[in-house]
Amino acid sequence: MNSRKVLLLLLSLLSVSMLVVAMYGGVHTQEENRVEVIFYIDTGLGGPQIINSCSRTVVVGENVSCVIDREIKFINNTKIVFRGWYKSRGDGNEELVTKDSSITVVAVEGEALQEYIAKYQVYYLIELDLGYSQIQDWKPRNGLFTLDILDMWEPAKGIRKVFFNWRGDITGKNPYIYIDKISKPIRAEAVWETQYYVEVISEYALSVKTGWFNEGQTIHVEPSNSPIYENNGETKIMLEKYLVDYWQEDKRDLEVVQDSLELDVDSPLTIKAVWVKLHHVILESSHIRSVLLDEWIRDGARLTYNELERDITWVNKTRIVFEKWVNDVSQDSKDIDILVTGPLKAYATWRVYYLVSVESSEPSIAIRVNNIGWVEKGSYVIINATPTERELGKGVRASFKEWVGSIISSEPVIEVRELDQSIIIKALWVKKYLVTIDAPDEVQISRQVWVREDEEHIITAPYRVNVDNNTRLIFSSWEGCNLTKQNTCILKDVTQPLTLKANYFVEKKIRIEAVSLNEEVIEEVHFNVKHESGEVLKLMSGDTAWMKIGKWRVMNATWRTWDVSSMYEFMLTRDSGELLKITIRIFRLSFKVNDYFGFPVKDAVIIVKTADGEIVYEGRTNEDGILDKVGPLPPLEMVAYITYGDYRVERNVSLKTSSPVYVTVPMSHTFIQIIMAMIVVVGSLSAYAIIRKIIRRRKEVPIAIPMPIELPPARTLEEEPSTLEKEVEKAPVVTLEDVVEKLRKSGEKPEEILGELAEMIETEKKKKGRRKSSTSEQSISKRGRQA
Repeated sequence: MNSRKVLLLLLSLLSVSMLVVAMYGGVHTQEENRVEVIFYIDTGLGGPQIINSCSRTVVVGENVSCVIDREIKFINNTKIVFRGWYKSRGDGNEELVTKDSSITVVAVEGEALQEYIAKYQVYYLIELDLGYSQIQDWKPRNGLFTLDILDMWEPAKGIRKVFFNWRGDITGKNPYIYIDKISKPIRAEAVWETQYYVEVISEYALSVKTGWFNEGQTIHVEPSNSPIYENNGETKIMLEKYLVDYWQEDKRDLEVVQDSLELDVDSPLTIKAVWVKLHHVILESSHIRSVLLDEWIRDGARLTYNELERDITWVNKTRIVFEKWVNDVSQDSKDIDILVTGPLKAYATWRVYYLVSVESSEPSIAIRVNNIGWVEKGSYVIINATPTERELGKGVRASFKEWVGSIISSEPVIEVRELDQSIIIKALWVKKYLVTIDAPDEVQISRQVWVREDEEHIITAPYRVNVDNNTRLIFSSWEGCNLTKQNTCILKDVTQPLTLKANYFVEKKIRIEAVSLNEEVIEEVHFNVKHESGEVLKLMSGDTAWMKIGKWRVMNATWRTWDVSSMYEFMLTRDSGELLKITIRIFRLSFKVNDYFGFPVKDAVIIVKTADGEIVYEGRTNEDGILDKVGPLPPLEMVAYITYGDYRVERNVSLKTSSPVYVTVPMSHTFIQIIMAMIVVVGSLSAYAIIRKIIRRRKEVPIAIPMPIELPPARTLEEEPSTLEKEVEKAPVVTLEDVVEKLRKSGEKPEEILGELAEMIETEKKKKGRRKSSTSEQSISKRGRQA
């Protein structure tokens, strides 16, 4: 029945196909002799356009012609030039038919559409006004255009034109034109600057040199150096005037008497500078005035000078006598009259005398002087007040203090190798008293010192003296001193011998350690300790501090914000060690977390908080369910929160808490993994049993062989699985072997988790291998019998 329906359907389709072919064949027969010939024009200024006057539909074999202009010009300096006729091919390419502007083509059979394109090349007009010439040239669009014009040209003597820039469609200041792709008509003009030649004539440099200048440019002419110095600056040359000579006869020449000149350049011209020379004349003297005359005198003028006296005595005990002129003028006469032909420098020399007078405040003390009275300048004078110390007995001395007068000096001997002033001086003497100092030997300060009665004397005892690396002396006070400042004794107005004493106390260098109740060193513990003298120190565990020897008491100990004091007293001596341990009330705990089945709980979160909610410690248990050394913890009542999944336990924590703290939770991840593994194993065994049952049932079902028109080759049961087998193969099957393999890949040992069940799996695996081998052999023998 089904075969008949299929046969009828095939006959219907065949009938429809023959009808369509018949219809198509009839249409094609009617139109196969007609050809559409279309001519296009592509000007390059827009898309191709159909030439309606030439394009039409003709019969195969009929000739079609089309004639177009070879060149077309437009009013915007653009033209197009014919390049050739091209035929459009079916693959999208074009081929050249003819380069003649007229074309005749024949309608070809088999080509229902024939297309021809007349292509033009676009040209743009290039118009350039160069000033000295004109350029007009047609250039193809997108073509290259280059031109290099002159930088400069001279229409007349002293006048030249210099390229400035382009104006129009071309801009810029480069005379070289380079256009790699011409995209429009170009009209441009070269702009030139007019320049005039200016000649500058000068013996010395001016701000303007000979050269070309732009028309209308204002030039400012002045000396580059004004004035110009020669002879090491003693001769100066100054500009006197300018002479301006215009080359053109219709312009009037100029004479300018000033240092600078300003001109507007409008023609060629010559500028000449005229200079004058002056010489520096200086008359100097070591006395009266350092400079007697300082003038600039014109070359060739006469110098006259007669203003000096021969002998002068001043009230400052100095006398001078004129001697002679030296340097450029050499004469004994004090009056000068000479002709100036160059720089001149003369110096008036004098003989000088000074008064020397010496006295003493103690007439009994002899003072020696080698020259006294009026002594000529440059003489050697020595004044000697040694010895400076004179013993008066009973701890008292007379001591030289200073010289007063024209020379003030604390040196007892005044030596003047070249006398250059009057000397009127007096020697002053003062008394000194003996001061004795008592101090420990380690201090190493002077035992005796002499103190002047009119001076303030300072004795400083070392504030700190290191005896060794861990012991030092610290200054405490002075005895016998009426004015002290820290470790300094200040002596004023001493009138008799004195005895002083410097007092010191001993300090030891100690390292402080805070030790918990677990004998653990604790960092960041702050202590306040008090010495028996009343001194209070603030220390921190780990610090190294200098402390006085004697009894100390721990006032308080603070760790973080909690008081961990233990009320501890200690004694320091010179023989004490370098380490000081102070016990504080701080401790540590350990936690052990298991589930109800005894398995350790990993990653259980343990948070220890104070009563006010401040977190003191936070951590997680390890693989053994242990969190060890929790802390350090302060001596407070605290609560430990143990969280594992949705389960939470609280434990009170204090100094009285035993260690470790054991915590039990209902179930751990380890136990859950074991349960899941067992479920997978059981499910795999069940699935395996079901599959085996299905396979046995399939073998008992009769096989129905279909009887088509053409019989397909016979297949065995092994080659063509039943529908039931296909459905079973499509379903995802999780076998026990998969579970064992997955456990091994994750690093677990199936033998430890599954025990004997794992051995059963291996045995079943081997049996399957043997059955598969036996089945393969039976299939091979069966195929042989069928053959």
